[in-house]
Amino acid sequence: MSSVLLVETEGESRETTYRALACGGHAVSVVSTFPEGIELLKDEDFDVVVTELNGECGVPLMKELAQCASSAQAVLTCSTHQPQAQAMVEKLGAVRVLHRPFSDEELIEAVDHAHDCSEGFHGNIHGIGLVDLLQIMHYSRRSISIHVGFLGAIHLLQGEIIHASFGEEIGSAALQSLLLLKSGTIMTSPLMEVVSTVSSSFQGLLLDVLRRVDESQRDCILDDFSTKDDPLSFASPASAHPPSIPATCRFIPETQGALTRRSRSTLPEGSVVSAACARLVGRIPLGVEASVINLEKGAVLGMHWSGVGMSNEDVLSSAQGICQGHGLRSLLERSDEKSVSNDPQEVRIASDHLIHFVLWLSKPHFVLYLVTSRDANPGMCWVELKDSQSIFEAAIS
Repeated sequence: MSSVLLVETEGESRETTYRALACGGHAVSVVSTFPEGIELLKDEDFDVVVTELNGECGVPLMKELAQCASSAQAVLTCSTHQPQAQAMVEKLGAVRVLHRPFSDEELIEAVDHAHDCSEGFHGNIHGIGLVDLLQIMHYSRRSISIHVGFLGAIHLLQGEIIHASFGEEIGSAALQSLLLLKSGTIMTSPLMEVVSTVSSSFQGLLLDVLRRVDESQRDCILDDFSTKDDPLSFASPASAHPPSIPATCRFIPETQGALTRRSRSTLPEGSVVSAACARLVGRIPLGVEASVINLEKGAVLGMHWSGVGMSNEDVLSSAQGICQGHGLRSLLERSDEKSVSNDPQEVRIASDHLIHFVLWLSKPHFVLYLVTSRDANPGMCWVELKDSQSIFEAAIS
C-alpha cells in the first residue's frame, strides 16, 4: 500500500479516481486545487501524486515537486492530446501519463510503478547491455519485470530470475534467445504475477546461459578476428613502433619446446597452473586465453587458450605488448611496493577485438592474465577471475 495525493479539479473525475485508488488498497488524500496540493505536500510525505495534465495542476505541480526535492513520484491523467505539455512533465520526472479513457487496472498499475520508482532513479537510458541490467537488478535485489521489445520479458524476485519468456519460449531457453539479441528496447514494471520456470541461482543460471550463447556465437565471432588486425596501440604519438621490451620483461615459458599453433597448453599435461587456466577459460563465455605471469622474471608459469583466433605465439606476443603498455608496465614498476601492500590491483585494457584483464595475486610479482573477445561481458569476467583466484593462489604457493 502506498500513500497517494490526488489533486483533481473536476468533481466526477476526482470521485472516480479516488474510488479506484482506494479499492486498489492505497491510502488516498484528496484536494481539488493546486494551492491545496502544494500545502499538503509541505505538511505530509506522499509516495505518489496523481493529478491532471490539463489546467493549472500539471506542469506547475511537477515544477514544484522538482524544486522542493520531494520523493513523491507523479502520475498524470489527461483528456486531450497535449504533446508539448506531456514532454515537459516527463522531462520534469513524471513516471506515467495516462490518456482517458483508462481502466482502473491501468491506473493501479501506473501508481504501483510510480511507487516502485520512489526507491531509485527512473527515466530514459540507452547503451546498456541486457546482462549488465540484469546484474544491477540482481545485486540490488529488486523484484521487477523487464520487458524486452514486444515479445520478451524477464522477471526477477528479490534479484533472482524466476521466469523468462520470448515468443513461445520460456525459462532458460527464452533467456538464451533474449541474450542473443544485439539491441532493442527495454521497459520495467513492478513484478508481474508469473509462474516460475527457473529454479537455478542467478549466477549459475547466467553463466550456464552465457556459455550456451558463447557456443552458438564462438565460431562466427572468433573466426572473423585475427590478432594481426588487433594491434595493441601503446606506442606514443611520436613513435610508430612501441619501445623495445626490457630483458626482464620477456615472456618465456618455463618449460622448453617448440610452440605449435593451436596446441592447447605450453606446459605438460597435469600442470596445476595450466589446468587452472584451462578451467578459467572454459568457464568464461568468449574466453580466449588465460595465463599466470611472474612479472619480476618475465616468465609464463602456466597457460591455456581456446585454440581459436590466436596461436600460442600470438598469445605470448600479446602478453609482451601489454607488458610494454601502461598496464603491466606500471605494475612491474610498482612490484616492490605491491609486495608490502594488501591493496587489490586490477587492470582492464580493451583493444579493437579483445579485452585484456590483469588481476594481481597475493604472491609478490605474480599476476593472472586473461584475454577475451571484445563481445565478452566484463562484469562476468571479473566475477569468474575473482572466484578462481584462490585456486591460482594455491597453485603458485
